[in-house]
Amino acid sequence: MSHKLRLAGRVCLALGIDDPEQWLHEASSRKIAFWDAFFQVEPYGNEWYRDAVQCTLLSNLIATVAATVGAKVKPSEVNTFMPMSYYENNKKVQIKKGAASIQNFQAWAQKFASSK
Repeated sequence: MSHKLRLAGRVCLALGIDDPEQWLHEASSRKIAFWDAFFQVEPYGNEWYRDAVQCTLLSNLIATVAATVGAKVKPSEVNTFMPMSYYENNKKVQIKKGAASIQNFQAWAQKFASSK
């Protein structure tokens, strides 16, 4: 899938337009360039995944803090907070290389808690 078509899909999804190819055909090159630049600064789409990552980090922070007082709380995974339909289509969500991982966050939080 081309970059332009992916961009059109995102724009159309956000605006409620049902035909990305038609939108691409009718939109001026200036409008397409605007939305492309806008997406680079303010990404839209994939809200569920971003929310799930934030929930996972918060859940793991709670588990780490609870562990400092001896509680056993199982850390969560991103899939825990995703809609079932997403989970069925993507059995394991991969975290991009170089992204902050849950394990790195937990190690940092434990080190921070033990330094107090």
